[in-house]
Amino acid sequence: MKMISLNHSLQASHANPIANALLFISVVMLLISLFFLQRSSVTLQQLENEQSEYSRAADNNSVTVKLSEKEQAELEAVKAAINDIVMPWPRLFSALETSRLETINVLSVEPNIRSKSFQVTAVTYPVEEILTYITQLKQQDEFTAVSLISTESVRVDGQNATQFELLVLW
Repeated sequence: MKMISLNHSLQASHANPIANALLFISVVMLLISLFFLQRSSVTLQQLENEQSEYSRAADNNSVTVKLSEKEQAELEAVKAAINDIVMPWPRLFSALETSRLETINVLSVEPNIRSKSFQVTAVTYPVEEILTYITQLKQQDEFTAVSLISTESVRVDGQNATQFELLVLW
């Protein structure tokens, strides 16, 4: 049997001054970064607190002007007029689109806010489609009444067609 001998002697390691300096610089940079991160967090929290205090102060300091009865009535009338002008149109046009037929071409929609109505002018080739269109409009929940105002024969692209007008109340 052969005998193997191992030499386990440790070689003396010498301290590397460059590696120690880089380690020291890295630790210092890490500490500086952590310090600035903590300072930034504190500053951000202070700004958020100031912003919330400012918004609460602005809400509490909002100016409430006492209006006379006449001014209050005028303000309510203006609000109602704005709502009448702005509010019904999306749902009314949506109801018109739902009732749309391929054979009917709508030429114009003329609103009348005061009477809560609008006049539709349209053209169709088959006259029978007018009644179908009126029936579909009457089925819409948005409209209270639909009536035929007039019809007349017209020529469109060299073909006979019927132009008609409807009065739609909402």
